[in-house]
Amino acid sequence: KELAPFATSNLEEVNYMIAVKPLRNLSPGEDAQLIAEGFTEEIMMELSRYSHIHVIRLAEGESRRSGAAMARFYLEGSMRFTENIAKISIGVTDSFNQQLLWSFQEKIEIQNDSIIKVQEDVAATIALQISGLQGIICKKLFEESNWDQIRSTQAYVTYIHYHRYDKNPTEKNAADLTEK
Repeated sequence: KELAPFATSNLEEVNYMIAVKPLRNLSPGEDAQLIAEGFTEEIMMELSRYSHIHVIRLAEGESRRSGAAMARFYLEGSMRFTENIAKISIGVTDSFNQQLLWSFQEKIEIQNDSIIKVQEDVAATIALQISGLQGIICKKLFEESNWDQIRSTQAYVTYIHYHRYDKNPTEKNAADLTEK
C-alpha cells in the first residue's frame, strides 16, 4: 500500500510519533480557553512519560501534515464548558489511512480549587489508553507486525524497548528496558 509522505525517511521512527493538536475550546470566555490549554499541556506531559513514544506539539492552526508534525498518529479534540461541567472529546487517528483508532469522551465536574488535579487525572487516563502497554498505539503496531504468532503485546513492547536500547545504549534506555 502507498504511504503518506513524512518528514523523516525512517518509517520506524514515524510509527512511534504522535502529534498533539491543541484542544479546541468550543465555549466563550478566557477561563475556558486557559482550562483547554492546561488539558493539552497535561496530556502532552503524560504521553511523554512513555519512552517508546515521541510527542510532537502542533501549533494552533498548524496542519497535522506540516513540517515536523508528520507523525504516524495524531491526537485532536475539543472541550465545552457549562458553569461547573466540562466535556472533553478526544480522538487518535492513524495518518496512514485516516482511521479513527480511539476516542474518549467524558463529562467532568470542575471546581476552581480542583482543576489541576482533574487535569492531571484525566490526562494520565488518556495517556495510558493511548501509549500504555495495552494502549492503542502498541496494539496497532503489534497488529501490523509479524509477531502475531506470539500473540503477546508484552513481548512486542519488550522488543520495542530493546530496539531503542540497541540503537542508543544509555543508562536511561537500559532502565526502561529492565523496568518493562
